[in-house]
Amino acid sequence: MIVLVTEKLWQECAGETASITVELHAPAVRSVLGVHLHELDDHLSWLDDSDGLRMLVEELEASTSGPRRVAELAEIVKRHTPFEESAVDQIREAFRHWKRYLDRQFAEYRDAKNLDAGAVQAQQSGAARARALLIAVAVLDGAPSEVVLDACDELLRKLKAHPSARDILIGPELQDLIDVIDAELVGDTITVTRKYPGLDKAVLERVWQQRPQLRTPIRSWLEQITSAGAVANDHLDRVADVLVRMAADLGSLETLDIVQKWLAQKSRHRTLAITILERLAVSKEVGSVVRRRLYEWASRKSSVEVLTGVAEVCAGQLAHHSVKAALSRLRLLLSHEVTAARPAAAQALRQLAVDDELGDEVVAVVFDWFDRQDHQAGALGLLALIDPALDPPTTDLIHAIAADPTRAEALRQAWSALIAVETTRPAAMNVVENWFASADTGRLNPAVAITILAPIIRNNLTSDSFKEFVTQGSTSETRKNLIVSLVMGTAPTPIPANTDVR
Repeated sequence: MIVLVTEKLWQECAGETASITVELHAPAVRSVLGVHLHELDDHLSWLDDSDGLRMLVEELEASTSGPRRVAELAEIVKRHTPFEESAVDQIREAFRHWKRYLDRQFAEYRDAKNLDAGAVQAQQSGAARARALLIAVAVLDGAPSEVVLDACDELLRKLKAHPSARDILIGPELQDLIDVIDAELVGDTITVTRKYPGLDKAVLERVWQQRPQLRTPIRSWLEQITSAGAVANDHLDRVADVLVRMAADLGSLETLDIVQKWLAQKSRHRTLAITILERLAVSKEVGSVVRRRLYEWASRKSSVEVLTGVAEVCAGQLAHHSVKAALSRLRLLLSHEVTAARPAAAQALRQLAVDDELGDEVVAVVFDWFDRQDHQAGALGLLALIDPALDPPTTDLIHAIAADPTRAEALRQAWSALIAVETTRPAAMNVVENWFASADTGRLNPAVAITILAPIIRNNLTSDSFKEFVTQGSTSETRKNLIVSLVMGTAPTPIPANTDVR
């Protein structure tokens, strides 16, 4: 058992628990560096040979920042192959998140002296444009210059700081603005990360920490420039990475509002929204909060797009991170009042049920829903798992359930419960017909189909309903054999669930 407590609380109980506990400490700085650079002996020696880099290692050893910062230093050092002494300053600056560069870029603006009011206004406008350009490049690094500049203008408009035509005419030109932020024009694209790796992250971190009044306008701007047909619509992958970093590294969970709106848009936005939610749901930093948000969406009357999005997230990385978390949200969706969301939940459940790693646990949980937790969700979940007409195929799962007397009987009860309710009867009977079709083609064992279905049909159809079942159904051979066995009284009797089958 691992116990996580604050240092103060641990001091109060450490003495009495000393004989039954082992206190874990953070790994040594050089051990972490060794793990990350074990195939790069030269890089490890540079950290000792260079005074500048050795100071960084000593700072980490004296600090309480933890292994994450040590790993960050190792990743920065890896970028420099072969190593040159000139790289030391760049490594130090990158490790400190380009603090000197950002101090210079975001220093308090001071008007030049001896200028008239018009010139001062133009100079102020130019400074604002340069800073907005830096933020736009941080978000869209590597995008075409026209896209970045249009996004920059949108940000200035959002901040009510868009320059007038006069200011644009007498203010700095594009190359001047690029020079001010020390960016590069590479072909027709603008980048700052080629010269300053990691600067895009550092810019947003600096703005978030030091200029919190800009957080809401920047989130609104990101939503605006990524809407369908907007300036950054062709650069959604890049913006998606930014949204993940803002949520995970900066704690800006309001970005989930943008992701929620992406779910309701067309394929590209929606696909990236699912990816973002998957990444954040298993994030160490904000995973628990995002999983709670998914639960809230699944438990209330959200839009169909959002509910089906939750189902897709549950079928992905989240289930491998915590199958319990994924299934608890799918359980809500399976019996959700927005019935249009149920097929997506059923599809997700099937995907998990056929997963070699998760399948047994998923099936056990669904049976437990029916037996104890949520009768309706359990019945619908079981029906979803045993429909042979859906993908992915679950024929092997059906045969496994039929071979287990306890589970076979639970399946009959669940199916019977759905047939008995007018609103769910059509879907339940549709799966009956799908079993017949699957048995006729040999995918499903006909004997299994008759053994499971005969008691269900016999016990749940009134005489009129049975007449309709006999006269209006398909021409399936398995269906005919089942009807004959019911009429002649030769239908197999299920083995009692408590019987030992050998």
